[in-house]
Parts: sequence; C-alpha cells; structure tokens
Amino acid sequence: MLVVSLLALGIVSICFGLYSLIQAFDVFDLPTPFKIWFSRALVAMAVGVIALHIGGKRAEAL
Repeated sequence: MLVVSLLALGIVSICFGLYSLIQAFDVFDLPTPFKIWFSRALVAMAVGVIALHIGGKRAEAL
C-alpha cells in the first residue's frame, strides 16, 4: 500500500511540477510571479523524484 502511494505521489508531483514550470514561463516577464511558480516547480519535481525513488526501492524489496 505504501509503495503504491509513494509511486502515485511521485507521478502526481512531477505532473504538478511540469504544470508549474509551464505557468512560470507564461509569466516570465514578471519577476516575482516567475520566482514563485519556478520555485513551486522545483520543489514539486524534487518531491516527485524522491517519492519515485523511495517507492521504487521498496517495490524492489518486495
């Protein structure tokens, strides 16, 4: 159950990171909103990669 949750969280986080990256480049000419959206994208992608890594390791252990 935890493995599936981690893998799903990883996929959803990466999707949200890509969405945030698209939004960041839509407001590229505005400094503050760009920084906010870009930061959200980086954090979401980092959480997604970590969750996929941990979920994958636990799936291998099963």
